[in-house]
Amino acid sequence: MANFLMTDRSSLSRFIVRLSCLCLGLFAVLGCGSSTYEERLDATKERNAYFHRLNERLQNRWMSGMAPNTPSSGLAGVSMRIPNGFQLLLEPTLPPAGDGPAPEPEPDGRNYFGDVELGLPGLLGAWTAGKEGEIRLMLLGNHERFRYGDDRGLGKPEEFYMDLEARLQQLFQVQLPDGDAGQPGTSNVRYRKPLPAVPKFSVARSYTVVEFVPAEGAVPFRAMLFELPNNRIYAAALLITPVDLPSDIRENVLLALETLIVSPEAPLPQAPGATPGAGGAPNRADL
Repeated sequence: MANFLMTDRSSLSRFIVRLSCLCLGLFAVLGCGSSTYEERLDATKERNAYFHRLNERLQNRWMSGMAPNTPSSGLAGVSMRIPNGFQLLLEPTLPPAGDGPAPEPEPDGRNYFGDVELGLPGLLGAWTAGKEGEIRLMLLGNHERFRYGDDRGLGKPEEFYMDLEARLQQLFQVQLPDGDAGQPGTSNVRYRKPLPAVPKFSVARSYTVVEFVPAEGAVPFRAMLFELPNNRIYAAALLITPVDLPSDIRENVLLALETLIVSPEAPLPQAPGATPGAGGAPNRADL
């Protein structure tokens, strides 16, 4: 009888130990599941806050090549959400086509800033902001060089960045050193800038940036150039501002650049004799 009681007590002890281990394991699993749920909930809140900030500060997506009967008609493949407060500057329309040579477009007023002729290549879209239009945002690309080739003396597509930087150096009367190893915040050098800095909810974009500050006696404004290539397509954004750049404008433009999309597809060459701005169907922007 004593042996039976000892055996029964031993079995009960083992059962209690096993039950305790099972409870501990169950609590650990439940605790882990609770932690995972809270992490997912926090991530969802963070994602919603990010897109709320986009919708609060940016306009609907603008796409290149959509304006009919203009020199850039059909030059699709670049799109971006423009910051609030910026107004689109209209591209001049083409004159009616006749029986003679293809008509030349009117001078593009978007390529002037005040009394200064910017003369920038590959202008796709331009916006103005500020009480007196003292802020300008521009999107540019080498698309027309694929479309029109050498017929207009536009230069080679692969030389677009070189030509754009050369014109800006001429305007600001500065000389950029070679390479892109400069430090952010340093003027008149190239440096690399990833946007967004932490790519949680948007695809990472690696920009080459130049902060142009004019030499004494040059133009009365400054500019920030953001270059973003994709395969053979070279696109760029240019922000022109007074010498004292408002911090909110800078922040909103950097946020907008997190939405810039550059399709790698090059426009088809225009057929000989076709009206400028009417050749080929627009390429689909990868949205």
